[in-house]
Amino acid sequence: MPWEELQPYNELIRARLSEKRYRHSVNVAKEAVKLARRFG
Repeated sequence: MPWEELQPYNELIRARLSEKRYRHSVNVAKEAVKLARRFG
C-alpha cells in the first residue's frame, strides 16, 4: 500500500502521539517494509 494512501491514518496517529513517538513509529514502519521486501 503506497504511503499516500495511509495519510488519513497518519494524521490520526500524529494527533495522538508526541512528535518523538510519532517519528519513531514512522521509522519502525518504514524499516518493517524494507525487511519484508528483503526477506519476504
